[in-house]
Parts: sequence; structure tokens; C-alpha cells
Amino acid sequence: MSEQAHFEELARRGNATAIAWLEGPEMPEALTPLWRRFLALDASRGVNEAGLMPLTYPDVRAYAALTDWQPEPHEADALMELDRAIRFPEAGKDADA
Repeated sequence: MSEQAHFEELARRGNATAIAWLEGPEMPEALTPLWRRFLALDASRGVNEAGLMPLTYPDVRAYAALTDWQPEPHEADALMELDRAIRFPEAGKDADA
């Protein structure tokens, strides 16, 4: 079963993560694979009393090894930026001002 088919089946069952994976935010089509990788990493992160645990480069390396993906350095950096934007949404608002 392809990754797409897997998430379509989960979405059909009402899985919110799968629905988000399939819909995603508006973005250029070329960014969709990176967004989906971020969602997979996001779904596997831990949580503690302070909130979401940050993603780390070793997390990305482990995910890449498991999925046979060869990330470019800028892709790993983009995943870290997405992580910061999710964990600290207010920080991005200050940068836009």
C-alpha cells in the first residue's frame, strides 16, 4: 500500500493527522513532500509538561534512514524551521510586523 493510500484510508476513518496530511496548508506543490515528512515527524514527537518536544537533527536522520530518504541540508533546516513555527507560532507574528 502506498503512503498516499495509507493516509487516505486513515482519513476515511476520521484520523485527524491523516486528514491534515492530505489537506495541508496552501503551498507550492513542490513543497508537499517536505510538508508530509514534517507531519510524519510531528506525529512521532514527544510531549512533556512544557509542551511539544522539539524535533532534532538526529530525529530527521533516523526518519530519513527508515524511509530511505536522502535529505539535502536545506531540507533538514526547513524541517527545523517548521518545527519552530509550530512550537512558537507567536514568534512568527513578530517577524511579520
